Amino acid sequence: MSQSRSRVVPLRTKEAIEAEAAAWLAILGREQLSRDDREKFLVWQAASQANKDAFEALSGLWDDLAVLKDLDDLAEATPKEVLHVPPRFSRRWFAGVAASLAVVTGIGAAAYSQLYADVSAATSFATLVGEQKTLTLEDGSIMQLNTDSRADVRFTPQTREIILVYGEAHFDVAKSQERPFVVKTSQGEVRATGTAFTVRTRGLEAFEVTVEEGSVAVAASLGSQPGSDTGAQAKPEAISLSAGQNAVIEEDGASIAVIKQSDLIRKLSWRQGLLAYSGETLAEVVDDVSRYTDIDIQISDPELSQRQIGGHFRVGDLEALFDALEMTFGLKVERAGPKTILLSAAS
Repeated sequence: MSQSRSRVVPLRTKEAIEAEAAAWLAILGREQLSRDDREKFLVWQAASQANKDAFEALSGLWDDLAVLKDLDDLAEATPKEVLHVPPRFSRRWFAGVAASLAVVTGIGAAAYSQLYADVSAATSFATLVGEQKTLTLEDGSIMQLNTDSRADVRFTPQTREIILVYGEAHFDVAKSQERPFVVKTSQGEVRATGTAFTVRTRGLEAFEVTVEEGSVAVAASLGSQPGSDTGAQAKPEAISLSAGQNAVIEEDGASIAVIKQSDLIRKLSWRQGLLAYSGETLAEVVDDVSRYTDIDIQISDPELSQRQIGGHFRVGDLEALFDALEMTFGLKVERAGPKTILLSAAS
């Protein structure tokens, strides 16, 4: 049975192949390209027609496939220990391509970040405001960082530990009963062996956990035991969350809710570069959208804050949101300054 299972080759999706192609565009943009990287690229490209087609489709968006000609020239060149990328395809040019892929393909930026994460020895990963990264950890687990987030990775032969310093991250955990996967925040921790879940910090006072698959154990940090002279730490009291459950953990307890599948999809839609709302208040929408921009969005009327909003918007596409607020929800969007937007009721 085990022998037959070992022969099973998982089907690669079109999205996965496109992500690999985008990642290779980023790698090939290095100022110096090693022979090993070149050979790996040529092997990957020759592995299937789908690989070649995906790479041609992405690179074809720039200069009529000229990049492929230069890569063919590299492949035919006399082998050297270090190959120099033609000046026309400098690191800056490829960086621009990788950034553009996020808009054109919807997956380029994540693939660019993921590939560099795979080869990086760093244990601390972060995103800027409006940025997202997908990283493959050394055990095969996938960590996806949302906007303005930082996570420190600490793996040992016995444990797999993530310190979510701030922000939001989704984890698709590789199964391992022997090595628990623990995500820690300032207010507690989430423990799993193999599942999929999201953790979001809410300042230093609380954190939120949403379970997509499997189950996790969540424990709040209780601090020193009252009346203890030794300063001993109380053992955290864990609660169990299963797929479709959401919990907000605060110092004085946990608030647990069951989420419908449609709501769960909307809540995790940021992973596909979307922000989706269905009946959230304007205040909630503004609070969420503000995580992805340095624009200060203000609501003039407290009563207006409770107006319910719905719709799907691309991460970073504020203009689409503002157009929807004006045309569909009867709000007035006023640009009060270069970095300030004022929302009020339309007269």
